[in-house]
Amino acid sequence: MGASRVRLLRQLLTESMLIALAGGVLGLAVAGAGLSSLLAMAPINLPRVSDIRLDGWAFAFTFLICIVTGAVFGIVPALYATKTNLNESLKEGEGRASAGAGRARLRQGLVIGELALSLVLLTGAGLLIATFERLLNTNPGFDSHHVLAMQFWMTGSKYNSAPEIMNFYRAVEQRIQALPGVTAAGVVAAGLPLERGGNNGVRIAGPKESEWINMDYREITPGYFRAVGTMLKQGREFTEADSEGSHSVVIINEAAARKYFQDQSALGKYLYISGVLCEVVGVVGDVKSYVDQPAEATTFIPAAQAKLGTSRLFEGWFPRSIVVRTTGNPLVLSQALREAVAATDPLVPTGAVRSMDQVLSHSLALRSFMTMLLSVFGGLALVLASVGIYGVISFAVSQRTREIGVRMALGARPADVLRMVLGEGLKLIGVGVLLGVAAALMLTRLLEGMVYGVKVRDPLIFAVVNLLMVTVSLAACYIPARRATRVDPLVALRYE
Repeated sequence: MGASRVRLLRQLLTESMLIALAGGVLGLAVAGAGLSSLLAMAPINLPRVSDIRLDGWAFAFTFLICIVTGAVFGIVPALYATKTNLNESLKEGEGRASAGAGRARLRQGLVIGELALSLVLLTGAGLLIATFERLLNTNPGFDSHHVLAMQFWMTGSKYNSAPEIMNFYRAVEQRIQALPGVTAAGVVAAGLPLERGGNNGVRIAGPKESEWINMDYREITPGYFRAVGTMLKQGREFTEADSEGSHSVVIINEAAARKYFQDQSALGKYLYISGVLCEVVGVVGDVKSYVDQPAEATTFIPAAQAKLGTSRLFEGWFPRSIVVRTTGNPLVLSQALREAVAATDPLVPTGAVRSMDQVLSHSLALRSFMTMLLSVFGGLALVLASVGIYGVISFAVSQRTREIGVRMALGARPADVLRMVLGEGLKLIGVGVLLGVAAALMLTRLLEGMVYGVKVRDPLIFAVVNLLMVTVSLAACYIPARRATRVDPLVALRYE
């Protein structure tokens, strides 16, 4: 019809750009609609979450990606189309024209790449899902059920000595223990379980007492271990007799006993804590500060023997907490805890009231969010790979309509055609899976610091992910394969 090569090239590139820009607009619309829901699921400790929004930079980046995508993936087919031999094209009938072996291999290569990248993302998602499941079943070292914790602060209050602070603790605990359903109550300073807490320099009395050791540090009242549900392994718990004027004592956890006393009994040993020589009178079970990490060596000292300066130093970082064990739903007592503190001293400020189940859930929030994100990306990648393999197989079937018609005219059964088309799809799937597994084996090393209780090369996870990929991809191949079995030989050969 007289169209020049430049005009055809411009027309095809324009079509490619319009498709890319339409995809970008649709992507921005979906992102705008889903961003608020995504941020609502983000943990509160996610850094700079308030800065996540669709702004001018996001629009500019999307526009740039659309332009680059439209140009890169439009220029090659456009150049090929403008080099078409008119005589040859017009001689070939419908269903006979071929795009060429080179372009077919390019399409197949792109699909194989999609499958491989999708498998990598799915493997990563599978590892994080398995990690999250392990974390949910990990023992944090205490019984989190039916336990309530309330923050409070004593900085700037009228209490200027350890005995005064201890008198306040006793008064609050007595009021709380009188509440219906309360079985135990205690106070802890310098950090709750499953939350980052205080750390202090410690020296072990003996030949190496000049060496400083870093251990986690907590100040507690006698009822704390019963309230939080930590098991006493050796020795005794603190009592009211462990006062400011009595012999200085300390309780350590099993991690400290294993690490620093090994095969010896830790009971009766002495530690220098904040410059005070303390006797180890008990060993308790390990309580984790991070659910995906081993418990740190920890020292517990009686609140009555704590130095005021040390307590105030740690309170600048970590609020004190009242911990209460109940027989029913602990959150029912939230207001009662605030009222108990206010009745004891209305000038002492209180903070968040949470069940320890909520604290446990909060400690897993970032893991859950990351798992959800990677699962979404893996799912989208699987969908794109399925669409890609569907498109390639569907196009191949349309290009081979005449061949399929001839085969069926010569006696091929629909099952033979179905098997032939699925076999071609399975070849692409097999190559994609092999490359994906190889890439996943290399790239999942990057997740070593994020998995817990799972090997980064877990054969079960790889097997499940591969099975999912093959199943979904075969389903995508089945639709054009099924359509190929319905080719009418008379229609396919009509123009021959």
